[in-house]
Amino acid sequence: MIVIGTPTPAANHAMRTIKPITSRNLRGWGAAWLVVLACVACSAPAPASVPSPTAQPETTTAPAAPTESAPAQPTASAIAACTDDADFVSDVTVPDFSLVAPGAVLDKQWQIRNSGTCAWGPQHRVIFVEGTALGATLEHALYPALPGTLAVVNIPMVAPAAAGEYEGYWRLSAANGEAFGSRLYIKITVATPAP
Repeated sequence: MIVIGTPTPAANHAMRTIKPITSRNLRGWGAAWLVVLACVACSAPAPASVPSPTAQPETTTAPAAPTESAPAQPTASAIAACTDDADFVSDVTVPDFSLVAPGAVLDKQWQIRNSGTCAWGPQHRVIFVEGTALGATLEHALYPALPGTLAVVNIPMVAPAAAGEYEGYWRLSAANGEAFGSRLYIKITVATPAP
């Protein structure tokens, strides 16, 4: 037995009256001690539950997105205020009075300028109006163009098999079907086949 410091009179008395524990003293009491220990353990107050430190998700407040007002939609009067117009600039391919072989495949292209105040969109068309269509589809989409910019109208054609002079006229058409701008045309001469 280890004693630290000087024992008090009460401690001395306790040490003299407590008998050392021996196996002989415990005989018959083993089961009783187990029951006592079980009762003490069950009746002891439960340890206070201490929340374990868990990672708490950070709460982040996103800055409010800047509010943008939607662009103003054009009013009916603003739409009506723009005008469709076009000017012919040049024949890009197949110049007027070109001599071509019978049945030749032609890739006719005109360069034009959007001289109006309306942008050309999918509702704008190029429509055949007079003469010989030279095997072309009679209606085509007009290349989109902003006011003041250039566009190229491209229409595939095929020269007739018979010799002679041929002309075909085309117009630009607005969404409402109204024709506008300069007429576009092709003038070719189909050569007489060699004998």
